Amino acid sequence: MKGITRLTLLGVAAGVLFLSCGGKETIVTTGPSTLDPADIVFEDAYEPDWGANDLILFTHHRTDVYGSWLASCDRHGDNYHVWYATSRVWAEGPAWSPDCSKVAYAAADEWGMSQVYVLDLAPGSEPVQVTEDGGGPPAWSPDGTRLAYCGVEMGDYNQGEVWVVTLATGEKTRLTDGVVTRNPTWTPDGRAVTYADDSAVYNVDLNGNAAKLFDVGNGGAFDPAWSPDGARLALTVRATDHYWQPGEIFVWDEATGKLEPFTRSFFDCDTPTWSPEGDAIAFGGFDSYSRYYRDIYVMAWPRPASE
Repeated sequence: MKGITRLTLLGVAAGVLFLSCGGKETIVTTGPSTLDPADIVFEDAYEPDWGANDLILFTHHRTDVYGSWLASCDRHGDNYHVWYATSRVWAEGPAWSPDCSKVAYAAADEWGMSQVYVLDLAPGSEPVQVTEDGGGPPAWSPDGTRLAYCGVEMGDYNQGEVWVVTLATGEKTRLTDGVVTRNPTWTPDGRAVTYADDSAVYNVDLNGNAAKLFDVGNGGAFDPAWSPDGARLALTVRATDHYWQPGEIFVWDEATGKLEPFTRSFFDCDTPTWSPEGDAIAFGGFDSYSRYYRDIYVMAWPRPASE
């Protein structure tokens, strides 16, 4: 890819690549390739979340210990900052709170079960566990009072159900039954949670009433993310239902009902997230079969027809 500049954060990061976002891919982070292994303390960047502060939050898997860094940078790869480092566990699906004062994420507890945690970003704060029976990567409600997540009821093996926890009281509500999904998200008005189940995408309200939005075919869909104005939904779509089938980012237009590809010629990508202005989408993935480490990319919306 032409026009890419590599920046090096010696002893902190393997590298940062960026390219001005004018309809071209912007590599925000990258795994190690040219540094001495002694200088490298992380590899791979996963699951971006674009906050109202215009910073992209993501997870680095660490190589110095078995753990992760929760870090952020802007759309150009600048203003890199590490917010928290986990040890002995990997953090998954970090998400900014609406006011960007907190981060929610999933990580294994002492028994190895994935749970949901909330970290206040004030200095000296420690993560607070908000689930006990299991929970996957969370999503904040627009008012910041609830988290939606995929969980499993104790003794129930229907993993992937959609749950909501009210943070002030700890009250948990199961919204689905018999669903297998991942990374649910809230509708912009906060009245429902959007999830993808097999070959279709649904909204489920807080009373558990689900309504199908659209079909996506046999490959399945994951990781839905609404644009700030609620007019479009970005998501990961696979061509077949094979687990290892590479995914691409598609965008569904609610007004027209059309589901169209957004990324092209990527080996694999997932977990899209919109910029606060709705003018770009960040996502994680590989840009070719030859890459071993996952990167985070930013692409302008809408993508020019010539691209």
